[in-house]
This record gives sequence, C-alpha cells and structure tokens, in this order.
Amino acid sequence: MLHLVLSGCEHLALTEPQPIPPGSNEVDTLATFSAIQRNILNTKCALSGCHVGGSSQLPGVLDLSDGVAYQNLVNVPSIEKPELNRIEPGQPDSSYLFLKIVGTNIVGQRMPFGRDPLTQREIDAVRKWISGAANN
Repeated sequence: MLHLVLSGCEHLALTEPQPIPPGSNEVDTLATFSAIQRNILNTKCALSGCHVGGSSQLPGVLDLSDGVAYQNLVNVPSIEKPELNRIEPGQPDSSYLFLKIVGTNIVGQRMPFGRDPLTQREIDAVRKWISGAANN
C-alpha cells in the first residue's frame, strides 16, 4: 500500500516552472501566490496521487490544484494540527503548511513526501508570501 502512495506522487507535473527574469530578486519574484502555485504547488505538490483533486489515494488529503489551493489553505485549520491554520497570514511559523515544508513541529512526514525537499529559495519565497499577509 505504501508503495502505491509513494509511486503515485512521482508523476511529473504538466506545468513547467517559469524562469526568473534576469536581474530580479528571486525570492521577491517567487513570493506571490500565483508564482508559488505555478512554480511550487503545481510542480511538487498537486501531482497525481498527492495533493490534487479526487485522485489522491489518501483520505482527507489537501487539494492544491489551480483554482482551489488558495481557498483550501488560507485561514483554514489543518487536519493534523487543528489548532494551527494551514496558512496563517503574517505568521509563517504558525502556519502548518510552512512547518510541513521545513519539517518542524509536525505530525507525519515533511512535505513533499517521497520527493526532494523544497530548495531554500522556495522555502524563503513561501515564508515571505505568508509574512506579507498571504494575499491571493
């Protein structure tokens, strides 16, 4: 069963990350929800068998697909730690999704599960987006 879950997350996403414009601050460029959706959620999380629609093999899994991710994240209590919102605007260290991607004070495994962790640049972008009020 575990093999099925892990192998389901290994499919490549259809959305390619967008290149960072020359001369721009990479973290600033990535620290918007649209950039996080396109460059992180679509390519590392919202994959077949993981955090996408009804294709997940796990019950109660968070859907991070285009069009629904924001409403499923911001000011929504996490399932694993209901005392924390998945994203608490302005407070990355009180946002369960952020804790899951850095692997700190969590239930279960660091995300993305069975894949390489996010790069420091990606983690910094998510932190900056949450710190800046987590706007859509």
